[in-house]
Amino acid sequence: SDPNDQTAQRNLTHVYLETGRFTEAETGARKFVTKNPQASSVRHELGEALAATGRYAEAAVEFERASNGPDLPGSQLLSRLRVAEMLEFSGQREKAKTIYETFVKHYTDADPQTSEELTAIARALVHLERYQDANDMYRSTIEADAENLEAQLGAAELYTQKYNYSDA
Repeated sequence: SDPNDQTAQRNLTHVYLETGRFTEAETGARKFVTKNPQASSVRHELGEALAATGRYAEAAVEFERASNGPDLPGSQLLSRLRVAEMLEFSGQREKAKTIYETFVKHYTDADPQTSEELTAIARALVHLERYQDANDMYRSTIEADAENLEAQLGAAELYTQKYNYSDA
């Protein structure tokens, strides 16, 4: 009912993405961020729509904008992680690696506590092929917040990647 409700638009865009309605996701998100340029969570979802359709460079721009928004640190880190992943997908491995390494620095300098931040850091560690550190981070995250499905899925994917199917 409120056309300026960022949470509602983010959730609607996410539902469109989850149901494969990428055009609707992109169109709605673009319309919203045109009116509300600081809506970083909607920008993030717009980036997801662009990534889902293979437009990695455009997605990276939206993720970068989202990472500089006023959201919580965990959301900013996730958007920054997605910037690095888009760079990696488009063959810019060294640039991506540089960004992934900033997550390690953030962990040592800022002592992050939220499960969202720790999950993003764990994902960055996987990209850096620091699998044991990533596993430890996922375990800590899940112990701190058993409801964090992203951490549980990330840990399971890591186990699967390393052929440990029973733990996955």
